[in-house]
Amino acid sequence: MIRLRPLLIALCALLTLPALAAGSDTIATLTGKYLFLNLPGDALQLIPESTRQDMVDYYDAGKTYTPLNSLRGECQLLSLTDTYAKVQVTGVSDVQMCALPQGRSRVAAVVYTVDAGDSPDSQLMFYNDRLQPLPLKKFFKEPDLQSFMADHKNDKALQQLVPFLLLSYQLNPTPGGATLTATLNIKGSMTEEDYARIEPYLTTQSITYTWDGKKFALPSNR
Repeated sequence: MIRLRPLLIALCALLTLPALAAGSDTIATLTGKYLFLNLPGDALQLIPESTRQDMVDYYDAGKTYTPLNSLRGECQLLSLTDTYAKVQVTGVSDVQMCALPQGRSRVAAVVYTVDAGDSPDSQLMFYNDRLQPLPLKKFFKEPDLQSFMADHKNDKALQQLVPFLLLSYQLNPTPGGATLTATLNIKGSMTEEDYARIEPYLTTQSITYTWDGKKFALPSNR
């Protein structure tokens, strides 16, 4: 029995190797292509999985391919890299996906944007390396209207003029992760008179955040 102990220890060590390798593979597969092919939820539900694979194959071959989505409208894979993918889902919606470094693993940022005119609106979501949803607040503090305005004594009155705070997001991959630009799109949701009252106090229409390895953060000089 004493002689069997080293063999049992070695056997247990060998049995743990596949599990570790599988975990490493899971992290390695969090790429732009993996996200496009496997992203769960509503963002890509209009594009069947088999169609997504065809889109990747055509993109890799350098060919333009615009198959029909489930609503019989055209869709197109616009960009695909190791860490990023962007796809036009319908004529008024697109999805951006970006794999971001976080320690020894990656997290995914996903932006789903609907643009039916002059007031595009985005939803920002995060997923872990197993494509399980993560809380937004852990990675990003969404800007409010005041973030785009100069301080003013009538801030509250001015903000009440805005019925919906419409924001669109743009992901731009970088060697160290990505930047995220938030753009204010309230003009199309307001009357011309109300927008004319608030416009003089808007100091910017967009704010850019940078991935710092843990979250999207503002530059230190803001």
